[in-house]
Amino acid sequence: MECDTQRQADLITLVVNEYRKLARGPYGAKDALRVAKQADDHSIDGILLKKGDAVWRAYYAAKKATKLKHGFSGQAELTQLFNELNTKSIETQRAFAEQLASAMGSDSQPSVESNAVSDVANGVKRRRTAEGCTTPTAPLNKIVTTHHIIPEHHTPERLPDNSASLKDVYVGAPLDPAKDLFYDQFWDAIERILSTENPDIWVADISMIFQKGFVREHFGCQMEIGITPEKVAEFALEYFGVKVEVKDGVRYVRYPGGAIIEPDTSIKLRVCARDLSRIFKGELYEAACTSPVYQSEEKKRLSHTNGVSMTISNQAKEGGKITVFMGEWRAVRIKQQFYG
Repeated sequence: MECDTQRQADLITLVVNEYRKLARGPYGAKDALRVAKQADDHSIDGILLKKGDAVWRAYYAAKKATKLKHGFSGQAELTQLFNELNTKSIETQRAFAEQLASAMGSDSQPSVESNAVSDVANGVKRRRTAEGCTTPTAPLNKIVTTHHIIPEHHTPERLPDNSASLKDVYVGAPLDPAKDLFYDQFWDAIERILSTENPDIWVADISMIFQKGFVREHFGCQMEIGITPEKVAEFALEYFGVKVEVKDGVRYVRYPGGAIIEPDTSIKLRVCARDLSRIFKGELYEAACTSPVYQSEEKKRLSHTNGVSMTISNQAKEGGKITVFMGEWRAVRIKQQFYG
């Protein structure tokens, strides 16, 4: 059951992110919407349309993205999750529609059709400029916690004063404040990218995603950290106990018995050990340990956590992506340190 919940949360995150990347509505949506409105109420189209046209459009845009020939990071996972959803019961599909609508909140994306998408990097769009009150959501890492963490109380009055101006997605973290969140080995393994706002400045490949609804409530706000290609195999083994090998430029996972798994575009590693104190420091360590998913696992006395995951590509030349779920209050504090 928890696995299904996690998979559904992953799908919601990917659908919302794909929809928000669009500069305009998905091409062909008008005609497809007319057809969808004739669908049976018990079909996935009928279920989604009951939650509003915007919810259906988000689903349609992401589903259409799975058909793109040029491919993108996360395409294979998105396709697999859609296929899984189609096999689920009507009740599960209704729950998905409800949670997708909640995650989208009051988002207002353009509904005009277009083939164009906004300027994005690694599947994450630039920081939104429209003002609005949004609340955080979102995905990462490993290790047996030896420190006592006081559970976080998610009350609005405890959020920093400027929480009302939170945006959805922030891309790139300034190097000086970001360095304080990691130990040296991990810090040196983080990719550096040029700032989207100032091309002369290098920033850490760190994104923060603040969604609404189901994902934030059950998992937390999200930080995604780009890892250099040469560190992917080392981190997969150290944090997830998975042996990754490379042959002829192709990366694959080796099973103890000798069998191998070759990722279809990419694969996500989950369930790292709970002690995160050797990886993260300060606010990020506290944020990871106070995420809803981490706290829920703590109550169940689980020895591993889904609060940290790692996505790796089948191409050895490409880096990895570590996702960390965070408690809302600490996530907003980190956001303030990075972006003001």
